[in-house]
Amino acid sequence: MELHATPESRDFAGEQAVMVLPSGTVLHHGTSGDWDPVAVHLRGPAWFGDAEMAESYNVVMGHEAPVVLVYETVRPLRLLDVSAGTRAGAELVAMWDEETLPCDMAHACAEAGYEGWFEHDGEVMICDARDVRLMPLS
Repeated sequence: MELHATPESRDFAGEQAVMVLPSGTVLHHGTSGDWDPVAVHLRGPAWFGDAEMAESYNVVMGHEAPVVLVYETVRPLRLLDVSAGTRAGAELVAMWDEETLPCDMAHACAEAGYEGWFEHDGEVMICDARDVRLMPLS
């Protein structure tokens, strides 16, 4: 997946890779189709990717009535690179256990000044669902 993110200069510590998703970047979200996405707003944090990744997520999660919803970013978003081999990625793996929820990690990420994180495989975590908007359903 090519996110068309722009590399930002290193953050204040000079060690974290950061990408900026421009406003209007299209992201896909796989979910169960048993709720009305127009009436029930997405709550963050939430995973996004390209359409293929969202469809794969639906299969892995075993959604009975899977749908892929299309969102776009409403402002530029600073995302921390947590890919394998990065310092942030190692910290994320160390933090991830059965006690730590993605919302806890998203809160820590937001407190550090980032709107989410990404991996080079195209997975994107957006901490606050207000940073994306649902595109019209077709």
